[in-house]
Amino acid sequence: MLTGDPVESIESAKGMIGISASGLDEILIDVILDKRYSKWSRIAAIYVLGFSGKRTYTSALVGILNDVTEPTQIRDHAAEALGNLRSRQAVDALEKALRSKNIRPRVKKSIIYALSEIRATSNGVTKASKGKSLSKK
Repeated sequence: MLTGDPVESIESAKGMIGISASGLDEILIDVILDKRYSKWSRIAAIYVLGFSGKRTYTSALVGILNDVTEPTQIRDHAAEALGNLRSRQAVDALEKALRSKNIRPRVKKSIIYALSEIRATSNGVTKASKGKSLSKK
């Protein structure tokens, strides 16, 4: 993951999803917050955290989303990760970022995705329940 190669980073990240290893979470947080790591290493770490199911990462991801000095792709993936976590605590920050005058279209699209995922979960609709309702028809 730390090589900076896009394919290698994302493939490593996919292999980490669902792994519970002592210290892994702290390493991933360090990677996403330390701008000395390559863009793709940071994106891969954000990807893993987004599928961790641990909403404790919300504040770190919101911090990245709100940091206008971050590259667009990093902010984009942070927004998407917040949607994957379905973290209600992120709604205010996502809505504020969406209203920003300087929001990039790519980041805006991910924010809209995140809000739709969070709101769907809040309304009792999940991907699993969507699939079940479709299969009953």
